Amino acid sequence: MIAVIPCSRRLLSAVSVAVVCSSVSAVLNAQSLQPAIRVVREASTDGGGRAVEGPNGRTIVIEQNKGLVLYDRVTKGTTPLAPAGDAAAWSPRGGSIVFSRQEERGSSAHIWMVPMDSARGTPTGAPRRISARTGTMPAVSPDGRSVAYVNNDSTGFRVLVAPITGGNERTILEDKVRLAAPQWAGDGVSLFVHRAGSSSQSLPSLLRVAAAGGTPSTVLSPYLLRRGVLTAVGANVTGSLVHEFAKGAEVGRDRTQMVLSDVSGRSLGSFLPAPSMRPSAWSMASPTRMLVNHWVGTTSIRMYNVADGSLRSLTDTISINRWPQFSPDGRQVAYQTLVGDRFQIAVVPATGGARRVFATSADPRNMRWSPDGSAIAFMADQEPTLHVLDTRNGALRRLIGEVDRSDSPRWRADGKAIRYVRRVQSAGSLTLQVRQVLLDGRDELLRSFGPVAPVGNLFAVAVRILNDTMVAVRTPGEMAVADLRSDAQRTIFRGDVSMNGGTAFIDGSPDGRWLAASIDNVGGGERVVLVATDGSGVRQTGSAMACGSIAHWGPKSDVLVLLGYPTCDGGYTRGKLYLLPTDGSEARLITAKDNGYDFMSPDFSPDGRSLVYAADAPWQARLLELDFAGALRASGTSNKAPSRR
Repeated sequence: MIAVIPCSRRLLSAVSVAVVCSSVSAVLNAQSLQPAIRVVREASTDGGGRAVEGPNGRTIVIEQNKGLVLYDRVTKGTTPLAPAGDAAAWSPRGGSIVFSRQEERGSSAHIWMVPMDSARGTPTGAPRRISARTGTMPAVSPDGRSVAYVNNDSTGFRVLVAPITGGNERTILEDKVRLAAPQWAGDGVSLFVHRAGSSSQSLPSLLRVAAAGGTPSTVLSPYLLRRGVLTAVGANVTGSLVHEFAKGAEVGRDRTQMVLSDVSGRSLGSFLPAPSMRPSAWSMASPTRMLVNHWVGTTSIRMYNVADGSLRSLTDTISINRWPQFSPDGRQVAYQTLVGDRFQIAVVPATGGARRVFATSADPRNMRWSPDGSAIAFMADQEPTLHVLDTRNGALRRLIGEVDRSDSPRWRADGKAIRYVRRVQSAGSLTLQVRQVLLDGRDELLRSFGPVAPVGNLFAVAVRILNDTMVAVRTPGEMAVADLRSDAQRTIFRGDVSMNGGTAFIDGSPDGRWLAASIDNVGGGERVVLVATDGSGVRQTGSAMACGSIAHWGPKSDVLVLLGYPTCDGGYTRGKLYLLPTDGSEARLITAKDNGYDFMSPDFSPDGRSLVYAADAPWQARLLELDFAGALRASGTSNKAPSRR
């Protein structure tokens, strides 16, 4: 595997440029490789660290928060190996594991070793320290007798080599610039070391140095072997020497490319992994297998009983599940679920049970059930298009484009059309249009608002569709309601309604009498106020919240569920849910009993007895195995494992 180093005639010689740029071109034009992907270990809240498969092909050492553990691929059980440690590495024959371990007192780390039964993959003795000097990033020589590691202090960086049982430590390389990730060459008498680049003088480079010490040579082409043609290590542009994903502009934003090469730098092909997939280490048992961490969300959909406060989960999959919404009859809940690297729409009975997943052509957002519960309208996340999904047969239709993503589409009461907002921007002004599209694709303009000029670099205007006849209009310093059947418009509130990326936090009550709006609170934070749609006044609600309070009405217009952020950390995280009566009494925290990390997207059932919401826990990592054997055979490339020393 390699990482692409950018070409620079200023920093490299003409010969270097020719070598590196030629290699980069080969990488970007590499044929696609699709490895077999197998789950090794399901998600765990403890860890997500590096994992290395041992030479016996059965035992894996995994770095976790609680220390190093051994995982048995057959029994699927784990055994503690050391209470702390990282950068673990097996000896080639499996007779030992070396790792870096930080001291209990202080920040320094040393190299430790555990003797292992190579066949069983079990320890035969206790871990013991083998380095006298501090060290990190150990690597075992091909004959299993020596270990190389990095030592650094205020004077610089060094690569040391010592017997694996401990003893005389020799400095073989020293530099003022950061040295990292030593890797033994197949000959066992030299090592490759990564040298960090200087932003003003040089790019990151790979050095080759004799195990006995001496003057290093520079590896111009960033490809080298550890063991076998596929265990290539490359220096990436950030300056680390690891098995790394190669950045490629043609891959797209937030996507990276894994590229394989042989010792000469010839590209064998590339693989486009999921965005949340991170490399761990190549197997010590096979030249074609690699372990990766796949980070997955654990956002579940919860149902809260308003009367007794009981909780239950509607989802049991390890995935990101978000934005739940009751169907009009209250019998089903629709939500978004991450399948692979794309969100799709799932529907589950409100009483629990098997879910149905509907594939969509784009990540959905702002979903809305049709009045009869037979379809769901949604917008595409990456483009301003409106779609309709038939939940009876899975049929999907794209209705129209140019939809304002800041507002949700709303079905007309008869279910024959969908109302939406379109932004029309030109010549430094913005007009917001309220339109409706019929299910046959015909599009109609209902009313326009604007044009308005920007305030600074933001168009501080928003339109929220409330029902078939009324919309709320937020402009700087005031809020109004407008009639879609005429040109009538009435200002009902003067003051700054909070905005989030140009979206006003406004929601209308089911009976049409009130708007819930989030406004700036005196003394800081925000407060939800109720504004009468007939202009008769403003009613204060209970406790003020900090940062981005968003309210959603109960079906009887007598209570709201409030998503509040108790602290302003700039990231809108750790949201809590509160029930907020409209009579002015204090809000009641309803997520106190839940063990989720962040709470989002609340929605009332039609009878008001239940709430569904998304509970977002920290991401978890599961261990996957990529096996390129079949892909490389299909490409005509040999992947025969080399003979061991």
